[in-house]
Amino acid sequence: MNTFDYQFIFNDIIDGYSKVCLIKALQSESISFDIFIDDSHIHLLTGNHLSSIQADLLDLAIAIHFADKLAIPKKNRSIQIQLSLPLRHPDIFMQNEALLHDLLSWYTKDDWYFQFQSRKSKKRKSECCMNQLALPYTLESVEFALWSGGLDSLAGLQTRLLNNKSENFALIGTGSNNIMRKTQQQAFQALRYLPHASGHLRFLHVPINANYGARYSHNQSHRARGIVFLLIGAVCALSAGSRKLHVYETGIGAINLPLPGGVGRDHSKAVHPISLIKMEQFISSVNKELFLIENPFVFSTKAEMCISLKEFPQIIFETISCDRLHREKYIQCGFCSSCILRRQALLAAGIKDQTKYLIPHGKKTQERHLSYWKLMNRQIAILNDALNSLDPLFRLKTSYSNDFPDIVSYMAIRNDRNDNEIEQEIVKLYRTYVQEWQNSAIFIQDDMTNDRNHEQYLEDKRWHQMQLIN
Repeated sequence: MNTFDYQFIFNDIIDGYSKVCLIKALQSESISFDIFIDDSHIHLLTGNHLSSIQADLLDLAIAIHFADKLAIPKKNRSIQIQLSLPLRHPDIFMQNEALLHDLLSWYTKDDWYFQFQSRKSKKRKSECCMNQLALPYTLESVEFALWSGGLDSLAGLQTRLLNNKSENFALIGTGSNNIMRKTQQQAFQALRYLPHASGHLRFLHVPINANYGARYSHNQSHRARGIVFLLIGAVCALSAGSRKLHVYETGIGAINLPLPGGVGRDHSKAVHPISLIKMEQFISSVNKELFLIENPFVFSTKAEMCISLKEFPQIIFETISCDRLHREKYIQCGFCSSCILRRQALLAAGIKDQTKYLIPHGKKTQERHLSYWKLMNRQIAILNDALNSLDPLFRLKTSYSNDFPDIVSYMAIRNDRNDNEIEQEIVKLYRTYVQEWQNSAIFIQDDMTNDRNHEQYLEDKRWHQMQLIN
């Protein structure tokens, strides 16, 4: 019999707030809190109400989100998590529990178990409403995509708009963080600066929330956030009759090879190629029809994606890339790995970075602010040595033995290509990234270590030197 570290017992997830009971191991009393998802506007984007299976997938997404947020991982072992969740089709989800267990183990390295019961409450509004006039274009011309409010989402959308001028885009955002919710909305509103986007875009935010506030410790790693975002995006696409969801993410961020010492692994699998494949398999099996999740930029660097924004740089600075947002004047820290990658990509793409970062625009740089910078430089050295060896493929596999081979085999099977083709694409991706980094590293380091104001930053003569490199 399993001894669970955390047990989450969910009531039927209804319109408004729904009750959750949390039982922690070795604690005599349970605690409870309320959760919330507003899916009532999905029909405005898709024109259809949710099917019972689609509503179940949404319930599963919100259950995983809050269980992951309150289940604190252990450093020395995997934790045991059990979710008891009422669904409309508990039998179907029990039949697919092995796929779900594998998916969550892959994302979190913990063991998840499920008890699915029959739901008793009446349907939510999202299962009843219909608005057939929601989509003013044919389904065949609509690309459904996740919208995070980040630079990759923006650059990917801009690239897709330029390359598919007859295409329409339905963008889906979600989250329980008010800052990111506002960012997604502001970034979408900023798309009005793109004349070719007019009439081709729709945006839907599906908010999720809870009322536990600061009462309980939170898991800050958000290991399962990719599962939640993908499930919500997939449901929106499915409800419109689409069988495909797109994500726009640089291959460097998607594959996200571990930094030396394993730092940053908690964030490494949100849209990892293997994550997308495992999610495809789970959704397809539950829905009993093939569903695909595509990342058109899996072999592109962030800088290559950003080149499409050179003529419209003003909208870049409506996006947020930071992993550790601050509630200060400048909310993006400037020194986490995501901020550094953002700075590097914009420099390599020849775009002035007008982002105001906490470091150095708000506070003076200290030695501790350079830890990720040093780790990323060490990673570049490892990659450079491998790529300049007599057998770069072998060296990459040796340096990243737990990451590289699996990516190749999964992607080759998924895309009906041979291993060698995938290997060559990945080697090309990292060659480009290393070269971009080496061209821009000195400028990023200077920016991070000098306490300069924003006006000086924009007018710095080194910017013009950087232009010559590009």
